Amino acid sequence: MNRVVPRILSSLGWTSLRPIFALLITLSCFSDQQLRGQQVSPTLLQQILQAFSPTGKLPNKLVLSGTAEWHAGSTDEHGTVQLTSAADGSASETWTLATQSHSSTQSAFQGVRACVYTDSHGQQHIVTDLSCMWATPWFSPWFATSNLANATLGTLPADIAAGSQRINYLPNLSVDSSSSPADLLTTQRGTAVSVLYDALSGLPKALEYEEAHDSEPAHDLLFRVVFSDYSPESGFIVPHHIQRYVQRTLQSDIHITSVTAE
Repeated sequence: MNRVVPRILSSLGWTSLRPIFALLITLSCFSDQQLRGQQVSPTLLQQILQAFSPTGKLPNKLVLSGTAEWHAGSTDEHGTVQLTSAADGSASETWTLATQSHSSTQSAFQGVRACVYTDSHGQQHIVTDLSCMWATPWFSPWFATSNLANATLGTLPADIAAGSQRINYLPNLSVDSSSSPADLLTTQRGTAVSVLYDALSGLPKALEYEEAHDSEPAHDLLFRVVFSDYSPESGFIVPHHIQRYVQRTLQSDIHITSVTAE
């Protein structure tokens, strides 16, 4: 299988060597108990969806545009970003920065998905690692409530349990018939996206997922995305401040200035 520079880690100098069915990575964020936990009721999913959309319907496409700060080691850059997600599971992100401009696309989710990363030199890479199969884009947890993903209630540490609820989303994967149940579980771990919801409003507070660190494959990198400054736009309740952290260090800081819903 191809080895490519993942679209998120490339500017940090890291690469991922996780092809979709090379299931040798041990992940710590999503335990067996979490992944096999209680299924989320359709009623709860509908309540979460209505917190984002008072009509209870998803847009066909949601485009978030804004200003961005990008921190990669000692490099700090400013520019713009456009984040696009769609109800069919497709997504794209375009970062226009001083030297680290890059973009990525994900095709519609149909059990499998095609992903392409374009680096700062304009070189395209076919993404074959598990990051291509995440259940929902890191910047758009609202689409996790669609029929593209399975959902289970997750456990929360006692210090953040009050007023919050965690839900783990897993994509409906197409796996090789020779895959064992253990292989499937490992694949689910590598593609799981965990969303922390505010129990009162039903809006996402944070989203977490993991990526393999090439030099230390047994110690994955934890990504955490924090959403705030919610307000209505185009008939939907969207955050106007999105921050993404890698191992608790701020990587990107986004202020949304324009929202387009189709």
